[in-house]
Amino acid sequence: MKKWEYIEVTAPMRDDGMSVRVYLNGEEALPESKTAALYEYLNKLGREGWEMINFAFYPNKTAFYYFKRAIK
Repeated sequence: MKKWEYIEVTAPMRDDGMSVRVYLNGEEALPESKTAALYEYLNKLGREGWEMINFAFYPNKTAFYYFKRAIK
């Protein structure tokens, strides 16, 4: 039986709507000075084997992305 590991990416949108600060399981994954476009970070996770399994967006302009990948 496969075993999985999970991560939560929290992405509060900036006012310009173009970049985000990314948190991985509650810890900041990108320093504030290195904000990146969200799609760049999500593509990076995909290359690392993460598969998005759920998404939620809240009125406070915060998005939550949930990923899983098989444990080897």
